[in-house]
Parts: sequence; structure tokens; C-alpha cells
Amino acid sequence: MPFSGQELAQQLRYTEAMARCSRTLLHGSLGDETNFGVLNEALTHLVAGTGVARIGLFEAHRDPAGTAHTILIAEAALPPFPSRLAELQGVPIPTV
Repeated sequence: MPFSGQELAQQLRYTEAMARCSRTLLHGSLGDETNFGVLNEALTHLVAGTGVARIGLFEAHRDPAGTAHTILIAEAALPPFPSRLAELQGVPIPTV
């Protein structure tokens, strides 16, 4: 079944967002030791291209007691949704 014009336009937006994200990650600042700025910029491209309100990148960890949790390491959000990165970055979030 062929795609409609609207579906093709959406696919093009997704493809362009992924290309911008990839370009940002490949050519990110080598001086940024943590690369958080590069990750946030890459996620911003995905938010803009997909139309979602917020995208976060989490890292899985286990504390010394073996409890699993995740840590927010990068985020992008569209207005009016505020970024929660400053308040949550590095804070362990229990994993269910």
C-alpha cells in the first residue's frame, strides 16, 4: 500500500532529524569532557523533528548494594515544557 503525502512528509522529517542528530554526534565538541552539551543538542534535533514534548537519555546503574537505578544524563524539551535536566541530572531514579 503506497504512503500518503502526509506520511511521506512525516518520514522525511524523521529522516532529517536523525541526520541532524547523527551529524551533531559525529562532529560534537571534542573539548567537552562529558559530551553532555553534544548529547543535549542531538536530542534537541530529535524533539524538533518528531514533535514530542521531551526526550531524555538515561544511563543504567547499580549501586554497591546491587539496587538498579537510572540516571538522566541528557534531555531536550520544547516550550512550554521545562527541562528537568538541572534538577535530575545525576540523581538516581529507582528502576522498577
